[in-house]
Parts: sequence; C-alpha cells; structure tokens
Amino acid sequence: MITSNKYDDSGRTTSTSLVIGGEKGHVEESISGNLLRLWEGHYRWKMIPRCTGRYTCRSHDEASNLPPLELLARSGILSLSSEGNDAQEGITNDNSNTECKLNEYVFHLAGKDEMIIVPLDTVNRTGLITYVKTEIVEQDGKKDIDIDGNQRKNVTCKRYVHTLNALSGFRRKLEAMGMTVTDDNIFVA
Repeated sequence: MITSNKYDDSGRTTSTSLVIGGEKGHVEESISGNLLRLWEGHYRWKMIPRCTGRYTCRSHDEASNLPPLELLARSGILSLSSEGNDAQEGITNDNSNTECKLNEYVFHLAGKDEMIIVPLDTVNRTGLITYVKTEIVEQDGKKDIDIDGNQRKNVTCKRYVHTLNALSGFRRKLEAMGMTVTDDNIFVA
C-alpha cells in the first residue's frame, strides 16, 4: 500500500513523507528525505515479496546499466564530479537543510555477487543496495574462435540490480549477508 494525500500536477507527492508497504509481507512504514526522493524519482520500484522494507527497481532497461551513484544523480539526490563518480556535497539529510555526503561501500563476499551499498541517511538506517552481475558476452554473438581460427575476445559487461531499502529492510538485509552496520560504518563481521 502506498499512501499520500498531496500531489502536484505531475502526480508526485508534495508531502515531506510517504507511507509505503502494508501488503505482500511488508510492514507499513513512512519514508522521507533521500529515500523519498529515490522512490519518487525517475525509476519505478516494486515490493520484494515477503522481504519487508525492500523494493527492487522495475525500470531495468533504464537502470541496469547505471552504477549506484549515477542512478542517485539521475534521481536528483546528488551531483557527481566531472572527474568520475565521486559523490559531491549538496544533498540534504532527511527533512532538514543540513548538507551531507553519501558514502559508497563495495563488498566482494565469497560466492556472492559484488555488492555496492550507499546509505541514504547519516546513520546507515536506509539505503540503496546494488548487486553487480558480471556477464561475459561474445562479440557479435559469435563463438570464441572466428572462421580463420583466431581467438576472439569476449567482452565483460556489468549489470546493476538496484534495491531500495527502507528502515525495516536495510540493516536487516546487510546483517543477513554477514555484515555489521553501525551509525557510522558498514563492514564485514
């Protein structure tokens, strides 16, 4: 269930918070700040059944080629430097006008996809968890050896599976993956 009372002409809420969840095994909870901006940004999200507080990005064609910081930049949450994907200050923390900088954590856990974690608040309670799927793609859909017997080079592609994580899902999921989450850090236990 998604509940909000005030909408602007484009259909986006003008409220400072939004109630989401309440069905498919999800608790009903209020989101605000950067999490609300991501929810209402350019991308569509759907509940992960029986995984309360977690939502997957439905806009696969648009989002699966974007690393997390670029996805957040396109959602209006942060700006990126012109020299790479360094997050710049200029985002606000929750409903205040306090500026903060987003941190990006990258983990390579044994037997798991690479994970990129970006908390969306200053105390690591909500955030974006992205799974990086690495695929080897044959050039032009052809086999590894061309007609002359020469070895063809394969191309490695990355696809990003983004999950938006509200208060009830963010720390719970990370702890289930064997990580420790504190108000100022995320690390493998």
